[in-house]
Amino acid sequence: MKKIKDMLSLVLIITLLFGLMPSQSVYIQTVEAATGDPNIVNYKDVNIPAYSEYHDAGWNYGDSNITINNQKLTNIKYNKTTKQLTFDISPDALFTSKATIARHKESGSSSIVQSTTMCVGAISEGAMSQNLPTYAYGCPSGPYGQYVMFKPLEKLFFKAYDTEPNVVDTKINFATDTPYSNWIGSNVFDGIPKGISIEYSLQIGYQRNSGGLAPDKGYDLISFGHTIRFVYPLIPNSPPTISLNTPNNQVLQNEPGRNTLNIEGYVHDPDNDDLIVSAEIPNVFYRKTVVSQTKGYQYFSIPVDAIGDSIPPGDYTMTVKVADPANLSESVNMTFKVTNRLKRNAFVLVNSPIENSGTTYEDYEGDAKYADRVRYDHDPNYFDNSMGILGDSGLWRTSLYTSFPYTGQYVVSYQAKDIPKQDARFAEYQMWSRDAASTMSFKVHRKPIALFSAKLINGNVQLIDSSYDLDHITSSDKGIMQWQWQYKKSFDEMWIDGQPPGGVYEKDSYDIRLRVRDVDGDNGIGAWSDWCQRIVGNASVNLR
Repeated sequence: MKKIKDMLSLVLIITLLFGLMPSQSVYIQTVEAATGDPNIVNYKDVNIPAYSEYHDAGWNYGDSNITINNQKLTNIKYNKTTKQLTFDISPDALFTSKATIARHKESGSSSIVQSTTMCVGAISEGAMSQNLPTYAYGCPSGPYGQYVMFKPLEKLFFKAYDTEPNVVDTKINFATDTPYSNWIGSNVFDGIPKGISIEYSLQIGYQRNSGGLAPDKGYDLISFGHTIRFVYPLIPNSPPTISLNTPNNQVLQNEPGRNTLNIEGYVHDPDNDDLIVSAEIPNVFYRKTVVSQTKGYQYFSIPVDAIGDSIPPGDYTMTVKVADPANLSESVNMTFKVTNRLKRNAFVLVNSPIENSGTTYEDYEGDAKYADRVRYDHDPNYFDNSMGILGDSGLWRTSLYTSFPYTGQYVVSYQAKDIPKQDARFAEYQMWSRDAASTMSFKVHRKPIALFSAKLINGNVQLIDSSYDLDHITSSDKGIMQWQWQYKKSFDEMWIDGQPPGGVYEKDSYDIRLRVRDVDGDNGIGAWSDWCQRIVGNASVNLR
């Protein structure tokens, strides 16, 4: 008699192998301060404000206007052995000038030449304590002067004009342009610098063509100069340190209770500065916290949620960085993994790995399993902008997909065949299970795309958002449900949440970035895009 089964009960369970939960033991990663050399003295950054000044040299000479943008000297160090003071100049350190020079009756045999100089002077403790007028700390013509110990740096730019312009416009980047000469000096006295002077000067005039043109030739006929100067104390600064207590190689899953970890550790700053601690995976995760009273070792914690932060599956290296207000920083890396179990009604990113680690088989008659198979029915038009259809959609196959190359809605069906007896004569009684008992639907989608333009108009930043999700391009909201803006001055270490404030000074350079989140996820909260980043302000172009 032919055997008919009322139902072969099969439950499809596509599961992942759970990783280890965080250990109770503590594995500490420690970053030592990078400035342990007792011969090196570190100083806090020096901020030079944007400044503009007009100078009238008289009707028979001319006039000039000098402008500098907001500049910064960073990574300032004094080496007690070499007796050199070194530093980095912010990459957008611009000097612009406009000079008008009077014409001279003998100018036919002469050329207009212009020298532009950035000179930095190191000031002794005794000279700084006298609180002298700013002009007293001027850069000397030689290695040192009365109140300036030595010149760590002097950059000189020189230009001669073939024609005789009435107005001379100059724009120089002190950090990147090649100078005519570059003086680097060392300390010829005892003692450690306690102050610094920064001098910007312009000298313009006529030189006779005979004998060549050079900055040290001197001027004939008409010439005049214009100088601006800034003086600042050099404040010693110690770098912060960071240690992590969070174990490496933890596994997070898209399952409640297994989806979170805390990045924990301690930071320390000998100067007791407020410190910013950030944790970042580029284009995946960014979060920060502020830690105060750091002269002692202070605890910090940054939460990570694989579900709430929409972290796709993968192996990740997280950079955890601590920075002080002078942008002196230290960082350490930690690793973890995120796995994604394919679930009913889940949202999966295109080409994102999923976990298919097994099925369970049940037969109410106790028959053994003989074979199994799986079928994917793919609707490629579920989302806008179809990418194509799965090649074997609607066909049975013997293996499970571990990722999906096309967007759309998928229904996966699983069947198993039993074998009542290990006897070929009973082959007709081998039966496949029913689809209805073991089907599951899920959706495959793309990341959204963050896109915006940024322009400076009268000192204000104008941002125009054009972000979209190709899966929802016909929707009024373009499939976007959340925007995350961040900005910072280009030379700063840490990002600030939000859009730049109004009235941004045009001589500053700002980095602005945006990422957006789509609607394809549980409760309409989906995946994050990659960051879109623009630069506005000085030494940049307005990007569209």
